[in-house]
Amino acid sequence: MLDDELVVCEGKFFDAFRLPRLNDQLRSQRQQVLYLFAARHFRAYRHVAILPLEPASSPDCDVVLTWSDIIKLSEQVLGADDYVTSRLPAAADSYSKLLGEPGVPNYEGILPLDDVLRKCESLEESIQVGYVGGVGDLLSRPLEYLEAKLWKWRNHHITPGPVIPRNWIPGAEFVARIHQRREEAEEANSSPHL
Repeated sequence: MLDDELVVCEGKFFDAFRLPRLNDQLRSQRQQVLYLFAARHFRAYRHVAILPLEPASSPDCDVVLTWSDIIKLSEQVLGADDYVTSRLPAAADSYSKLLGEPGVPNYEGILPLDDVLRKCESLEESIQVGYVGGVGDLLSRPLEYLEAKLWKWRNHHITPGPVIPRNWIPGAEFVARIHQRREEAEEANSSPHL
């Protein structure tokens, strides 16, 4: 906040982001800004997305800054010797390494749920199943969503591309969690409704 103006920032850094989900967050933030405008009588605001890379399609905001832009700004404002300025390039470099080389996939295939479950059972501990948000997000989703989704899988011993570890679930755990979700759905469907 600066007098009667407001800057709202949404930042993404060490995580893959999907443009539709980012746009949902930005729209939700705008709803909150409307409440602030009513309570504080702001004159204007700008909505900023701070992202690791410039996306192919523009997010639903006023301005996109990349972390490279933030590094340059930090050098100008704080100076090249500042702690924050010195740490930002190392962090941005780490993110670039996670992305890997363009065109080198970090998965071996994409399969429907039952096929990937069979793959997990046959490859045992060498397989991982990709899911942004990991087990926590998987357990929050309706079973219908999980059943309809296509799943990326990889043999982590031989697949070259880099990964964000929390987004790859070990095969045995993936099988156990899907069976858990199916059992919960069966129990919910078989329990008498009042």
